[in-house]
Amino acid sequence: MTTTRDRMDGGEFQTIREYLGLTADVLAGILKVGARTIRAWESGRDPIPYAVPDQLRAIEDYTSDHVDQLVAELSNQPAPHIVIVYRHDEDFAAHHSDQAHLSARWWRFVVARAVYASTETVSIASYQNGDRSSPE
Repeated sequence: MTTTRDRMDGGEFQTIREYLGLTADVLAGILKVGARTIRAWESGRDPIPYAVPDQLRAIEDYTSDHVDQLVAELSNQPAPHIVIVYRHDEDFAAHHSDQAHLSARWWRFVVARAVYASTETVSIASYQNGDRSSPE
């Protein structure tokens, strides 16, 4: 990631947004800007403010902390290791109210990164209508 003295370009910004598993709309809400602003930054039409790289770093730190927590939980629980993912933001928010400003997509990226980092065999189950579907 660029330093705070360098201006981030649109390609780097979009790559980081996608790596974090955030849509333009969700990131716009977190950064308190409009989704059109995000698109303008990504296209290079408008310059990205100097403070944005630090804001993205904070979001990545938050995300990495959740990946690390999930990896630790998986290693500390007895098998079978099952992680629930959500297809809809409303379901995710209902079960993770402290992270409701994020999205089900963000959680799926956290889970994917944690499963990849974990030494445990993990099954991923989708939450649907109050029930888990069979592990995918």
